[in-house]
Amino acid sequence: MAYICDNCGKGRIHGHNVSHAKNRTHRLFLPNLQTVSIVGEENRAKSVRLCTKCIKRMRKDGKIASFIPKINADKSAKVTTPSTKHIDREEKKVQEVLKKEAKKAVKKSNPSISLRVKEAKSKEAKAKVQV
Repeated sequence: MAYICDNCGKGRIHGHNVSHAKNRTHRLFLPNLQTVSIVGEENRAKSVRLCTKCIKRMRKDGKIASFIPKINADKSAKVTTPSTKHIDREEKKVQEVLKKEAKKAVKKSNPSISLRVKEAKSKEAKAKVQV
């Protein structure tokens, strides 16, 4: 059984103990989980592992009854679709790199082209200065 809160999903976190001499040793930060039995709609008790923040929140709000369907819900029913933003960015980066490599290859194969480009840029700069 995983060390995870059944309500909020809080679990263990990896971190370091840091001494005065700044030596770092690995450690785990564990949530304060408590086993609580909750009476459901059918008057049956169900034992649940909850973190103390969730227990405090439920006692304050009195929403223990709204928590019951969350326990009984099938966890495999959650469907998530991956984001495509990073894929689009990677494609753009690849295209930019390919363009730059193509320009470099053209300049290396024909050095007179790079001279023509430099001359054109200098003419543009002179034209801007004259205006």
